[in-house]
Amino acid sequence: MIIKNELKTHREAKIKPSDQFMSFLSWLTGCLFPFRCWSKRDKLTKLYEKGEEKLEAALDVVKIIKNLRNIKILMENSMMDSIVKKKLAHSF
Repeated sequence: MIIKNELKTHREAKIKPSDQFMSFLSWLTGCLFPFRCWSKRDKLTKLYEKGEEKLEAALDVVKIIKNLRNIKILMENSMMDSIVKKKLAHSF
């Protein structure tokens, strides 16, 4: 249920090949790129930056490791008895 809701919030950005090329040229030349030639520069740049921020937040390694550590501590302290702990210790 949670995954279905998460997938509904994401959309695929369909960008024309000409816009992709212009975006690349804009990135390559920086401030030397003529703004009048391509009106979608600001819109696509903001879209790229927003996507990049979302990816960085979702793939934050420190956050992932901390969550795994917290789950491990929770499992060890509350949900496992000594028999299960021994089985897990000797299974790897």
